[in-house]
Amino acid sequence: MSLRAVAWCIELSLPSPMEWQILLRICNHYNDVSKFAYPSQDRLGKQCQIRRENVNRHIQSLASQGLIEIIKEPNKVNKYRLPMLEKYVSQTSLPKMDVTETSHEDIIYNISDDITLSTNTSNNYKVDKGEIAYLNPRDKLWKLYLPWLEKQKTTTKNSRAFLSKLINVASNDRKDDMDHACDELCQVFKHCTENEKYNVSEYLMASAKSIAKKSRPTKELSQQGKDMIEDWIDRIYRKSKTDNRLIGEDWDKIREAFRDAMRNGTTEIYTIDGKPLTTRGLQEYFLIK
Repeated sequence: MSLRAVAWCIELSLPSPMEWQILLRICNHYNDVSKFAYPSQDRLGKQCQIRRENVNRHIQSLASQGLIEIIKEPNKVNKYRLPMLEKYVSQTSLPKMDVTETSHEDIIYNISDDITLSTNTSNNYKVDKGEIAYLNPRDKLWKLYLPWLEKQKTTTKNSRAFLSKLINVASNDRKDDMDHACDELCQVFKHCTENEKYNVSEYLMASAKSIAKKSRPTKELSQQGKDMIEDWIDRIYRKSKTDNRLIGEDWDKIREAFRDAMRNGTTEIYTIDGKPLTTRGLQEYFLIK
């Protein structure tokens, strides 16, 4: 893994979020000594949760933008150069990642009329034990963790709006679940302050969605719905005999994706360019007519 390559990618702004994710994974595999990255397209597809042919399409787009250079060798996985990285490295030293590596006991919150995070050095936060006990989870997010988030290097332009969106996503936009969602998000933020994260905003949003999924009540499917899913699974299986794009699919994963989509309206097990799919989207994804 190359910290320089990852730091360079984090500072980029690409029109396609999925292309940015793929580039970030390539940077994560980059070797500073050999000046190459060697991830297979299957590996990139699994990490980004998209199909192999979609990975190839995005890689070709990255190459056309000059962000990567593809080097093909017979019977071997492609190698990738990052031609713009060396120029970036020559112009800047290895940047600080704006993350905290101290333990929670080293973090101190100074509380007055408003609550701010004080620092002795740029990234050493300290905690005055006991003074935050009276704050509810929502206040902790806005008064403690929002100032911390604003100091991180993220792809988010408006940290306040982003935090509001995190709360809405984690609570499924339900007021009854707001307190629980804020409490869970506080634990996620606490983890982020103690552990290095290369893309804090991406990690936080994924965590918020996970919180929402765990707290979302499970709807019981009707027998008609279960039979319909099994019919779709059977069609996909038959189609996989003649369509190479469907070879190697995980049938239990597909079945669960359809169940989630039917229960909740969307599923994030299979996505296209980062967008969750409905049952109709899943049918189109698996070429069901």
